Amino acid sequence: MKDNQQIKPVISESFDKVTFEMRGMQDLVLDMTKLHPDIIKRAACVGMAQVRIIDAAAVSRADADGNVRSAGEMLTLKRERMEALIDHYMTGTAEWTQKRAAGGGAAKDTSGITLQAMRRVWPDKDCEGLAFKLETKRGISRKEAYAEFAKTKEVAAAIAAIKAERSTMSADDLLDEMEGGE
Repeated sequence: MKDNQQIKPVISESFDKVTFEMRGMQDLVLDMTKLHPDIIKRAACVGMAQVRIIDAAAVSRADADGNVRSAGEMLTLKRERMEALIDHYMTGTAEWTQKRAAGGGAAKDTSGITLQAMRRVWPDKDCEGLAFKLETKRGISRKEAYAEFAKTKEVAAAIAAIKAERSTMSADDLLDEMEGGE
């Protein structure tokens, strides 16, 4: 039990008991074999809905570059993660966690910097709306729509400019380091 934790639920390996370890008190034990089947079904649905699907698909408010995501971006990313988990379980698998795809896992989320670059290219347009339109027209995910925009010359150039602006090291400093300089 962690120092700041008062109650620690422990699920038995056979999934027939949940022991609630309580700091300074006697443990409580929930014997799943004594529960009505309807209660077990409801608990499974509530657990999958809230704990496994919604909570496991959490999205950071900031993207990998530190940009704050809009509510729309966050909802779209969360939906994609939820859909992937649902698809995983709907295969009938006994695996609790998804296997990562070959090559290091899921594709890197670039929607934050791409959206920022799109806003530079089209400052007078609703760029999230453009991504939504492409998503709808092509039947692709929002992440795939942003990836398509990122392939355009103008948006790719804006992405490169944003990355250059964020850079903290000069090429000469890196070469000096490689050559043994300070």
